[in-house]
Amino acid sequence: MKLSLSKALAAIEGLFTSGKAQAAIQQAASLVEIALPIVQDLDALAPNRTTEQVIAAAKTLLATEKSLQPILTQAQTSPTGALLSLATALLEKNLPAAKAGVATNVLNTAVQLAVTAAHA
Repeated sequence: MKLSLSKALAAIEGLFTSGKAQAAIQQAASLVEIALPIVQDLDALAPNRTTEQVIAAAKTLLATEKSLQPILTQAQTSPTGALLSLATALLEKNLPAAKAGVATNVLNTAVQLAVTAAHA
């Protein structure tokens, strides 16, 4: 999986001409290994992606976090969007100190790449 992901990202990276965009893609790719177990846990907790499953997963995994309430609210209208928000919050929470402060869009990209890898 690692080699094919690297090749795919290299191809995608070529579409971006700015150094900042290329760095963001590389940074997201470096976070996929951290995001993958989060995605797999959420798949197990919310296999049907229902509002109820997403809310239960969020309450279990973010019981005392400040990001919990917005995710619970989002789950009412967009369970899959809430899952992305939940996975992103968990990824941010689990980042090593050296990678703290990564932009949310980069974290979202890492989660979505992990979803693709998990479901491929």
